[in-house]
Amino acid sequence: MREVTRKLLKEAVFLLLAASLLASADALIFRPHLFLTEEITLEQARSLWEEGKALFIDPRPLFSYAEGHIPGAFQCSPGEIEWRMEEIRREVEGKEVVICCEDAICSQGKEIVEFLKKEGIKGVRLFKGGFEEWREAGYPEEKGW
Repeated sequence: MREVTRKLLKEAVFLLLAASLLASADALIFRPHLFLTEEITLEQARSLWEEGKALFIDPRPLFSYAEGHIPGAFQCSPGEIEWRMEEIRREVEGKEVVICCEDAICSQGKEIVEFLKKEGIKGVRLFKGGFEEWREAGYPEEKGW
């Protein structure tokens, strides 16, 4: 009895793994845009900001945002993004979207990029250097929320 149960369990795990791999392959082949994150440089971010052509979304925790952020940046963590989509859609109209994390290590930013792309938002990019690079360059910043 134990051997049969163990065998069935192994087969079930194998089938789940195979299905998961097929689903991932399908998404990568037929919808690769959902997994590619376009990154921009400090100079590109500054230019978009100066021209008012982008909505900057800052996914950092509120306390980090309050200590300093790109002027006009919209603070929104990955956990809030879904219920704030209506607000984001209003703010982004006619603009690109730039996700600005703390620094180059930005898993939260990539989550938001993927979510916004799935929601049909176009022109979503990640500012790779993040707020750390912005601040080091001496560019304007705001404090508070």
